[in-house]
Amino acid sequence: MLRKFSFLAAGCLAALTLAPRHAPAAPTPTITIAGNGSIALAVAPISGADGPLVTKTVQSDLALSGFFNFTAPGQAAMVVNGASSRSSLQGKVVERSGGNVLLRTYEGGPQEKAHAFANDIIETLTGSKGMAGSKIAFVSSHSGRKEIYTANYDGGNAQQWTHDGVISVATNIVPKQVRQMVDAAVAGDYDEARAIHWRLLDLFKALFIEGNPMGVKTAMHKNLIF
Repeated sequence: MLRKFSFLAAGCLAALTLAPRHAPAAPTPTITIAGNGSIALAVAPISGADGPLVTKTVQSDLALSGFFNFTAPGQAAMVVNGASSRSSLQGKVVERSGGNVLLRTYEGGPQEKAHAFANDIIETLTGSKGMAGSKIAFVSSHSGRKEIYTANYDGGNAQQWTHDGVISVATNIVPKQVRQMVDAAVAGDYDEARAIHWRLLDLFKALFIEGNPMGVKTAMHKNLIF
């Protein structure tokens, strides 16, 4: 894949109650595009009432992939164009010679259609799956404590999911017990939470004899999940 997202992977999370809540403005993750832009491509305006939004979304999706070098239609190897109505989009990618590389119809709202079209363009021209319309998860201390957020793959529409100040890689090994410990603490039963913590303390220490997350990864590789 010729792209890199600068966010902290959220694969090792405490088992918390992940219900979205209203919170102050969430942070916007920094998305770094890494690619050689080797495919010369032009994006022509897509016609129709929602054409400008569809065109803008498709071009943004393609730019974030890192695969394309945008240029004028007369200099491009291929041109993206199409026609969009209220509920459908006929998207095309045409070679300089006039042949269709991609011709497909998409249904849905403007951005839904555009994301699907962009993903098909990426896969058709590069063989790699597109990520348009997907979500990322990341850790941020924006609130003053480490919490879990999700955002659109381009960094927009970030939403905070946890409000507990707990992120534990050990959850990958003892998910049930850590969930019980966190639930007890959130419910105010600190005696029970503390008792579970003490029972797990030797494991926690062992997991971090080497730098994080080596211990957790080794345990998972050996299927040591309880």
